[in-house]
Amino acid sequence: VLTMQDASNPSNEENRAMQISTNEGLKALCRNMEALGRFGTTAFISPIYGTGELAQGFCRSAAVGGAVYILRSSVKSLLVESKSNECKGVILSSGQVVRCQKVIFGPFTQLEKEGVEGSAEGSWKLVRCISIVNKQILPDCERGVAVLPPGISDNKSVVHVVQLDSRSGVCMEGTFLIHLTTFLPNEAEDNVLEISRKLRSWSEAQEIWHLCFSIEVPLDKLASEEKGSAYFDSMFQGSVAFFKHNLPSIYFHWPVQSAKSMFEELFDGQNDGFFPPEKFKDIEENNGSEEDFLNDALGDIDYEENEW
Repeated sequence: VLTMQDASNPSNEENRAMQISTNEGLKALCRNMEALGRFGTTAFISPIYGTGELAQGFCRSAAVGGAVYILRSSVKSLLVESKSNECKGVILSSGQVVRCQKVIFGPFTQLEKEGVEGSAEGSWKLVRCISIVNKQILPDCERGVAVLPPGISDNKSVVHVVQLDSRSGVCMEGTFLIHLTTFLPNEAEDNVLEISRKLRSWSEAQEIWHLCFSIEVPLDKLASEEKGSAYFDSMFQGSVAFFKHNLPSIYFHWPVQSAKSMFEELFDGQNDGFFPPEKFKDIEENNGSEEDFLNDALGDIDYEENEW
């Protein structure tokens, strides 16, 4: 029941982009049932110190496999071959050049293309509200999740609620951290604050601090099982790819599957698979230094120090 409620109640064409199919809903329900009791009494586990630890663990595993991370620098522009219009590399904000065959951007990246104007038509907003309160808002639990169906406070989409206590390492002792996540139309951004106020009033909790932010999400770039999780921009002859936005969820199935699908599409038949355990074992037994691995990886991506 929880999984089937994890979707909007589409009343028009715009809302239908937020809807999940019956097939997707049944698969999500099966995943939830298979996870029950695996690591405790529920189907969920949460990392200590927040979900940022998951990204760090993923990056660490990728680094062991030869990936290179360039910190404190962003992509300033693309190197595009004039004749073929294929991307051949990127220029970083530091002026350094990285040559490559493919460029993959996250879902919140929007390129400014000459002669192409962006349009906000058909866009909703991914809205997050993070609060620290002095009392739990979910009854009978210190750490838990909840899914609020559409219509709780004029919301057209479901609202995901995650409650964490101080034992998770994300807030002070005696307080609770509350995450609210939903998709809302552009004109209804303040709706999530009203939902937060209602939840606190039901539990008589007092808010100590909160932060809200939103990111515009074009509906034609939402991921689904039928539409896929990524797409290659035809303007660059398939050399530039973008991950699609995932619908708000209380689990990380889609991001992992998206990364795996992109990996298999780019490197099909060229390696041992998506993070094979044997790969890490071989590297650990090789006794090579981290500096050797870094130099080898920099050579693989054709990293250039020259200024642009």
